Amino acid sequence: MASIADSEVTFCSRALQYGLGQSVVDSLSSSGIKTYSSLLFAVASAPGAIDDTRLKAAQSKHLGANPSEGSLSAFSRLLFEAGTFVVAELRSSVAGEDDGSKKLTHQERSSRMAAMRSKLGAWPIAGSFEPSNSLIDQAFCMISDSSVRYIAPSRCSSREQEIGSEKRDDTLFRLEASALKAARKPTVLKADVSNELRLYQAFSRRGVALEVANVCSFSTHETYVRGLFEHLHRMAPPGYSPPGIDAVIAADRAVWQQVASQVPCLPAVDAASAVDAALAAAANSPGVTFHVLPREKKRALEDKSSQPSKWPQKGKDKHGKGGKNGKGKDGKNRPGNGKGPGSPSKQTAVPAALKGLDPNRDGAPLCFDFSLAHGCKRETWSTSKGVQCEKGLHLCMRCGSSDHGHVLEATQTEVWPDLFAGHSSSTDSLDCVSSDFSEASAVQASEDVVCSASAVPFAARVGPSFGKSQDAVGTDVAAHGGGQSVPLVEGRAPADKLPGSTSAQPDSSRRFACASLEIFAGSCRLSKCLRGVGFETVAVDVKDAPGHPVLKLDLVSAAGVSVLWDILKSGQLLYVHMAPPCSTASAARFIPGGPRPLRSYACPDGVDGLSFAHRCQVSNANRLYALCRDIALFCESKGIDWSIENPSSSLFWMTSPLCDLARGLGPRLRTVVFDHCCWGGERPKRTALWTSLECLAPLELLCSPDLGHTHKPWGRLPDGSWSTKVEAAYPLPLCKFWASLLRDNFSLSAGSDRLDNELWEATVKDASRDRVRAVDDFSFNGLNDTLGTCEKVTTMSTVHTTALGLRLLRVAKARGMSLLGRCFDLKSACRQLPIHLDDLPYAAVAVWCPEAQDVRILQMFSLPFGAGGSVPAFVRVALALWRVLCRFLSVPATLFFDDFTCMVLSPDAASAEASVHLLFRILGWRLAMDGTKAAPFSALFQSLGVVFCLHPGVDCSLSVTNTEARKAEVAAWCLDKLRDKSATPKECEQFASRVRWLAGQVFRRSASAALRVLLRAGRESRSFTARPLSAELAWAIRWILENIPKGQPRRWSLRNRKKLHLFTDGAVEGESASIGAVLCDGWCKPLRWFGCEVPASVLGDWWASGTDHPIIQCELLAAVVACHVWSDLLSSANVCLWVDNEVVRFGIINAFIRPPSAMHMLSRLLQAEVSADIGMWVCRVPSHSNPADGPSRGETPPFLAQARQVKVDVGLLVELASAG
Repeated sequence: MASIADSEVTFCSRALQYGLGQSVVDSLSSSGIKTYSSLLFAVASAPGAIDDTRLKAAQSKHLGANPSEGSLSAFSRLLFEAGTFVVAELRSSVAGEDDGSKKLTHQERSSRMAAMRSKLGAWPIAGSFEPSNSLIDQAFCMISDSSVRYIAPSRCSSREQEIGSEKRDDTLFRLEASALKAARKPTVLKADVSNELRLYQAFSRRGVALEVANVCSFSTHETYVRGLFEHLHRMAPPGYSPPGIDAVIAADRAVWQQVASQVPCLPAVDAASAVDAALAAAANSPGVTFHVLPREKKRALEDKSSQPSKWPQKGKDKHGKGGKNGKGKDGKNRPGNGKGPGSPSKQTAVPAALKGLDPNRDGAPLCFDFSLAHGCKRETWSTSKGVQCEKGLHLCMRCGSSDHGHVLEATQTEVWPDLFAGHSSSTDSLDCVSSDFSEASAVQASEDVVCSASAVPFAARVGPSFGKSQDAVGTDVAAHGGGQSVPLVEGRAPADKLPGSTSAQPDSSRRFACASLEIFAGSCRLSKCLRGVGFETVAVDVKDAPGHPVLKLDLVSAAGVSVLWDILKSGQLLYVHMAPPCSTASAARFIPGGPRPLRSYACPDGVDGLSFAHRCQVSNANRLYALCRDIALFCESKGIDWSIENPSSSLFWMTSPLCDLARGLGPRLRTVVFDHCCWGGERPKRTALWTSLECLAPLELLCSPDLGHTHKPWGRLPDGSWSTKVEAAYPLPLCKFWASLLRDNFSLSAGSDRLDNELWEATVKDASRDRVRAVDDFSFNGLNDTLGTCEKVTTMSTVHTTALGLRLLRVAKARGMSLLGRCFDLKSACRQLPIHLDDLPYAAVAVWCPEAQDVRILQMFSLPFGAGGSVPAFVRVALALWRVLCRFLSVPATLFFDDFTCMVLSPDAASAEASVHLLFRILGWRLAMDGTKAAPFSALFQSLGVVFCLHPGVDCSLSVTNTEARKAEVAAWCLDKLRDKSATPKECEQFASRVRWLAGQVFRRSASAALRVLLRAGRESRSFTARPLSAELAWAIRWILENIPKGQPRRWSLRNRKKLHLFTDGAVEGESASIGAVLCDGWCKPLRWFGCEVPASVLGDWWASGTDHPIIQCELLAAVVACHVWSDLLSSANVCLWVDNEVVRFGIINAFIRPPSAMHMLSRLLQAEVSADIGMWVCRVPSHSNPADGPSRGETPPFLAQARQVKVDVGLLVELASAG
């Protein structure tokens, strides 16, 4: 209990504080009066309506025959406070006021914190690890509001901070209902999270508070937090920095956002399990991992002097000044002052061939001569950072390596050990500045992909032609002087062994993936449009883009490529697009007066005689081209669709990696060519596309004079830039059409022509008002995620119907009449509620029409069944109907959405049925008038898929069982899955919700173990992918098959069941353990007791399983042994089981406990509860008040002198405690 009116701890402490003795409190507790609310309604029917007769009877029973004035005063004060608290909480729940009712009381908070300290044992919940009261109240607000909220670490204050904070009288006045109300402004404490230790302490305080509030378990939260902190200390790849505290906090916020979306409404029972599962799943999601990925380090120096200025300048020298005397114009066409960004006082002067490269590596200077063609001739020596001379370290300024001689050899033998065994590398060194461009190598990052390939330079090369409607690219490459195809050189992997061969099969794990990856994203226009049509998009580039997040990776470095391969192998990708830079391969370089050509048709991998800077550019471009080839082959092998784009005139298509790709894929390669001006561009830029998708063929549009396009000229623009750079981004209309083609290609129908036809026929009948519209899943398109309600949906389950039936059976028995019941069902339910006229323009549904093979948009005029907002709207109206039915017609009924279950005396059945029909007809509602839902009043009736049987006679009773149809459905599902030996998580989740309902009608807590296994299987990833049944899941399905269809009806009788109290206790001291139990009657008079030692073999098994202090097992063993030893006395009795361990108490209530050895004994206890028909209620008793404390320690207290001692067989102990 949490509120003041329902807190047992608060009631007990207040009673003792006001002067009532412990005996009075025990007497009240034994009568079931443990809270303020139970005290009030024991003597009153409503607050302020106290029954004097009941009040006097209660006072004489609990205070004695001649109570003192002090006792009467204390009792009256408790009664007055009870009425006050109940009224205040009701007013708060109706008016929505925050008057503190959503906070734990001090006594309740202290009791839970004590239980938490006892559970964690050695873990110190003190000092900086003890949460403040306000933090616990924040956590408890989630339970009271049934919704998950994010508690930032900065709000996780400690108790020390709360005590030391300054108390200020901040009073706020607000106008409510034409009245001025005063409210106290809460003190907001901000926790220090400036370093890792403080942040970890804040997280730990939050974990304690969440378990105290029963939101989630501390162990799950601690596991998640430690996994989060591992990212802070994981070594980042070279050139990248590890995530900081801000990244961890951002990831934490993303985790709880996903938890809130997975658990939109906290369940009333076992909320911690739902949050634990959602927290564990969210912690490993890609959206969270993105925040803690290593980030690329910012360069220590950016040589801005090498960047082109915004306006053309004359006479610009290395210091950013015009002319020799510095009297020219600066970058903004203003007079220069001689202090440009290239000033020697701010930057290190580097040779012209190394312009744009970082002259330092991790703060240490580099030797320029080592990176130049002539090399360094100075004396060198070894240091901790490598070999260096007097000028600096001997490291390559491009790749940071000191020796390139073993890179290619290691890569080749690692990827193709069978091919390169016995062969030496054709290139002795893979120098990043080598003038031989026949080598195109991508960084090795995946064991599935060829990451290096050799190619011989050809004097002449016939490139792929880009003709209209071309579907494939020829793979023969002609040698110079002849028309014969050139075979692969020695050391190259054959095409049939490449990852894109015909033996590759699509990866079934990505069947339901819906993410796209754009590499070299640039402006991210394509990613934006893909995201707009429903794709999850990841854009990769070296710089940011407006309007879309970019994962910045340097794909020339090994670290950047490694991260990229992790994304590619995640199994979540549906489509990959690559648009590598074409600056070195652009045909615009052949225009006279333009930049120097770096490639030629004879040497597409790079011409000879290039400068050092140009050689670096070509080498890096070749590595990116090889990376594109490897990615395309990888995607082809995994069934991921892909595309590569470049200008059609680019020499990119003639480079060795692209020829390898064409040779490896052959006829599976498709080509699409289009002009940008046909898609909204300003110039006739012709672009080619290699792809695995046939659906991209409609992109092929070529410009012709008939179209009348007006083109802007090519060349240099007035600002000094080139027009090719302006046309680099895709036109927006092109991206939108491109995205729509991919959406249509990956959008599937229901997958069944029969289902499509049935859905369309149902839609046509609905439009003609002949039948109800089929259920539409509005959660699939995200509409339900945009709606929410702060109200709780009120429904009445079979528990309410059973309680109503027992109450009316007592009346029927007193009058000598029989009781009848039936269910009134609203026809079409929420379809009878129209949509408001203002909202009709936005209410439409799209349905696939099999006849027209197209999507039809239909208008909706009533609330759709599958929309989340329809449920609370309908329930609000249904509750009003139920209230009218009960208040004005005096027909006893319960409500479950659209089912009204009524029970009346037999003489009133006819008039009640006529009254109900007339009421609904007057109010304009339609009831089901035929079929099973319109059965007349009967002693055996069906409601909510459950059969209720009202047994008349002397022993009036009510029995509940599942319908035969429901039992057959369960049996058929179980047999089907056991036969197939596989099931999808979605099927398990849906079946678990049905089994939970069915098991609740017949079983007590014994079905919880099987339900928990089903729910755990339903929370796994890729919910629509079938997977083999685990041993645990197969056991759960078999248990359901053997028990639920064969379950006997549960029966409630008006007979008074005997009431018993069972006190149990366990003790562990050193290497010995003992248990004890005391059985008392309804007045707590001891009847039986036992006390015995736990066998050493049992203790050894517990310790061997990893338990250090098996107190939980001892406490449970005492309860299990008591239920088996006294099964004859406990049979058909209402038993209060008293334990002094909170973990055991909540474990029995939830039917789940850890470790496995304790769970085994709990299963035995649940079996005994069902077999003996024990009505068990689990309570907490303090250790010093536990009558079983003495017997568990080998003592015999005097109050047990009249009770009978029972000897427990050692064999029974071993049997009940063993897991075998």
